[in-house]
Amino acid sequence: MKPLLVLGYGNMAQAILAQNPFITAHYELYIAGRDSKKAKDFVSACELSAKILPAHSNHQGQYEIDCNGKDMLLCIKPKGLESFVFKGKARCVYSVLAGVSIKSIQAHIQSTYIVRLMPNIAAHSKLSATAFYYLPNTSKTLSILHKEVIPFIESFGNAVQVDNESLIESSIAPSGSGIAFLALIAESLIDAGVLEGLTYAQSVALVKQCFAGFSAELAHKSPSELKYAISSPGGTTIRGIQALEQSGVRGALINAAHIAAQYAKDSITAHKPLVKDSTSQIHLVSNPFSISNTPKKQEKIRLVDIDKELGQSAGSAFKKAKELGLKVKTPSSSITKEEADWVLSECLISRSPQGLRIVRKNKAQKPKAKS
Repeated sequence: MKPLLVLGYGNMAQAILAQNPFITAHYELYIAGRDSKKAKDFVSACELSAKILPAHSNHQGQYEIDCNGKDMLLCIKPKGLESFVFKGKARCVYSVLAGVSIKSIQAHIQSTYIVRLMPNIAAHSKLSATAFYYLPNTSKTLSILHKEVIPFIESFGNAVQVDNESLIESSIAPSGSGIAFLALIAESLIDAGVLEGLTYAQSVALVKQCFAGFSAELAHKSPSELKYAISSPGGTTIRGIQALEQSGVRGALINAAHIAAQYAKDSITAHKPLVKDSTSQIHLVSNPFSISNTPKKQEKIRLVDIDKELGQSAGSAFKKAKELGLKVKTPSSSITKEEADWVLSECLISRSPQGLRIVRKNKAQKPKAKS
């Protein structure tokens, strides 16, 4: 069996590993993280046959992980890579980290193969919808892809290969965050049942079976076919759908999915890997809001730098800042970090597809000045 080093012990790691006969049959498991006790509790909770790989911290406070010759599954928080130093060269790295590009992974881990994947929480039931991107670099690419990568991903659901890495973040819209959006709809239907006189337990039972039936029907029918199969001309359902359309539910869902995916895409450009210069001091490769590539804290951020970061026309951030009531004179004016975050956020919202923006009841407030 091949060694599989799992870094992290959160919900997604549990969803992928627990009750997964493929992984237990093909891999010798190693669990690593910053807290050995949590790793042991994780192994116990998932009933895994796995070894805890101790992580020793160096003089800089980073944890050293021996990954030489191992396959790896990265299930930590996206910013967590900075806490580790990886020794040796891994064989294949599977990463579920949203907003962390292959280039960023390569800056931390040497590996022959790297696979980015975006599963969802249905991996618990081995029914995840998982988009993946595989970086080929050898003549054995197709062999490894079909013999190892796809079977690994299909061990906890369905595998959908994309041919562009940026589409990994795009997949957050329909599937990565999709179950959370569907959960909100389920809650709403349960509440609707209670409003109409059902008990909470009765409403929950009906909604759960409704979702199970919907899943079975969707496997061989389009959403449109299902909608019109239920909606009789002039009947009850079509009136309900009219109310949903008038309330902008379709646009709200599309916009929510877009914002979730865009946040992950922006994270890739905003968080660059660290490198060392000839004086052994750590510098950011590229900080979109820094005047220079020095590790010093930047108190002020220029509006033109926001334009450059977002790839928008010069003066756009200045115009947005004026709309928000900030005291700026020119497109080259500088503002505080908090104000810059506010302007950037508002610019991103303005870039949402036309007709899909949500009218927010509570508008963002100008950051309070520090006393």
